[in-house]
Amino acid sequence: MNIARSFPCNVEMEMRLIGSLCMDPNAWSDLPPGFGSHCFWRDSHAVIYAALERLIASGARLEGLSVEDELRRCGDLERAGGRDAVLDAVVASAHGLDAKYFAEVIHQHYVRREAMRISGTLHEASSAAESEANEPIEAALNELVRLVNRGSSESVRTVGESVTEAMALIDLHRNGDVFGLSTGFADLDAMLGGLVPGRMIILAGRPSMGKTAFALVMANRLTALMAKVLFVSQEMGHVELTMRALSSESNIDSRRIQDGVKLTDADLGDIREAAMRLSARTLTIDDTPGRTIAQIEALARRLQSKQGLDVIFVDYAQLLETEPNSKANRQEAVAKISRGLKRIARSLSVPVVVLSQLNRAVEAREDKTPRMADLRESGALEQDADQIVLIHRPEYYDPNDRPGIAQLIVAKNRHGATGAVGLAFRKHTTSFESLQQEGDY
Repeated sequence: MNIARSFPCNVEMEMRLIGSLCMDPNAWSDLPPGFGSHCFWRDSHAVIYAALERLIASGARLEGLSVEDELRRCGDLERAGGRDAVLDAVVASAHGLDAKYFAEVIHQHYVRREAMRISGTLHEASSAAESEANEPIEAALNELVRLVNRGSSESVRTVGESVTEAMALIDLHRNGDVFGLSTGFADLDAMLGGLVPGRMIILAGRPSMGKTAFALVMANRLTALMAKVLFVSQEMGHVELTMRALSSESNIDSRRIQDGVKLTDADLGDIREAAMRLSARTLTIDDTPGRTIAQIEALARRLQSKQGLDVIFVDYAQLLETEPNSKANRQEAVAKISRGLKRIARSLSVPVVVLSQLNRAVEAREDKTPRMADLRESGALEQDADQIVLIHRPEYYDPNDRPGIAQLIVAKNRHGATGAVGLAFRKHTTSFESLQQEGDY
C-alpha cells in the first residue's frame, strides 16, 4: 500500500517550495496565514523548513551551507535526510515567484489530511458506547471548524489601517457613543465602552447580590435592540429564568407571577403582552447541566452560523465542567475554563460576560465592599478578564444602608477608567434600573 497515495500530499512540491524560498527570501511574505512546518507531509522537509525559519529570523542568508550548519547545530541533520538531501531541497527550484502557489497547494493538502484525521476521531467517538463520547465529539467538531476557518482572514494590518480604525473609535467616544453593544445603562457604558466583541467581562458578587438578575436584564435589553444573545445557565433552569424575565418586563412582582393565585385580569394582560415581546426576541437559553467549554463553543458556533450571535452570557464560571476524568485541582480547572472562555470571545469575535462567585472573605471584613482579590479561584479569571465588574448591594448587610441602591464597581478595565456606578435595584421584580437623578449612592 502506497501511504503517500492514501493521504493528500505532494513531496516534490514541498521540495520546490523550499528551493523557492531559498532563491527569493522576499517570497516568505507571500505564504498563506497559518502556514508552517506542520503543513509538510514529509518529516525531513518539515525539519528543513523549520531551519529556514530560524535562519530568516536571525537575518542569515539562505544557502546550502548555512542550512546544513543550522541543522547540524540543532542535531537535526540526520532527520532532514543528510547533507545530500538538504542540498537537493535547497536547489530544487529556481522560480521564487512560484512559492505562493506551492505553499497554497501544500496547505490545502495539509487541511485535507487534518480533516481526514478529525473525521476518524469523530467516527471512533460516535461508535463508542459510553455516554462520555459526547465530549470527544464536541471537541472534534470544534477542531474541524477551527481548521476550516484558520487562515481565512488576515490579521496583519498596516499602521495606516490601524490608525483609521483608531480614529473612528476616537470619534465614537467624542460623540458620546460606545464602541460595543450597549449594556442598557449609560453610566456603565461610559466606563466600559459597551460590550465589545472579543472581550471577556467578569461580573462577580456574593450570593444574592443580583448577578443573574443583572445579567438577565442586560440580555433582555440587548435583545430588545435586536441583538442575538446566548445565555448559558448552570444555576437556574430556563423556566425560572423566563419567569424572572416576565417579571422584569411586565413590572409585576416575581413572587406573584410564580404563585399565580394573586394575579388580577389586568396583571395577566400585562404578562401576556410581556410574553409576546419576549417571544419576538432572539434570546437562546441553554440550561443543560454540566456544560464544558467545548460544548459551549460548539453551541455558540452553531448559533452564529444559523442565526447570528452577538453576546454570550455564562452563569457562572465555577459551575462549568472540565473534561471527564480530569485530575486537575479546582484552581487549575477554573484556569482552564477561564482561558477557554477568553478563546471563545476572541475566536467568535463576541463579548463573553462571565458571572463568577466571590469568596467568603467579604463576609469577614467590616467593610463589605467587594474587591477584585475576592474572586474565587481568582488568579486566572483576574488575569484573563478584560474588564471586571463587582456587584454590591449595601442593604443586604444593613437594611438602612442605601436601601434600593446597587453599586457596580468596575475594578479592572484594560480599556478605560475604573470606578463605581450606582443603579436602582427593584427587589419585587429582581431588576435593575438607572438612577433617576445623579447624586450620592
